Amino acid sequence: MTKTKTILGLSLAAVFAVSMLGSAYAAGHLDITDITVEKSGRNGVNQSVHIDVAATVPVPTGDDYGWAVVTSNGFLVITSHPGIGDDSTAQPPLDEYHTHFLTAAVDGPCTPAPHATFATINEVGRLSIVDDVIWVKNVPRGLAGDLTETGFSFMLSISGGDLCINGVDTFP
Repeated sequence: MTKTKTILGLSLAAVFAVSMLGSAYAAGHLDITDITVEKSGRNGVNQSVHIDVAATVPVPTGDDYGWAVVTSNGFLVITSHPGIGDDSTAQPPLDEYHTHFLTAAVDGPCTPAPHATFATINEVGRLSIVDDVIWVKNVPRGLAGDLTETGFSFMLSISGGDLCINGVDTFP
């Protein structure tokens, strides 16, 4: 089952790579230059991810965008989405960066871009952003599965009531 989920996650990452050809390419803070995963804690139960981007991450811009790291169970995302709306009272205000674990599928009104099929309502891990570095520490493996060093940045939109994830940049 884990191999299937890993293949699904990597396949969706490939779809993002293809879909970015048709999307507006935003140079700078949405350009990922490196992703590093650290296993920590007893028996590697918790893990952390460090994402380097090409420019300083701005105060949320009012646009709906973010970064994702592929996991063996889906995606860990760091996002700000004031235009999409509030997702939970358990999250920081919608005009601030926060995290979700989510799954996605490539069908429906967003095609060829994937759409979210599940997203947590609570913060996943502990997020910090300084200049051009994004850290998410203490990501539980029980929820996210294993983090990988593969990821992408994205812009969000709504189509037919679905949350569309439009790829901008992929790493590696």
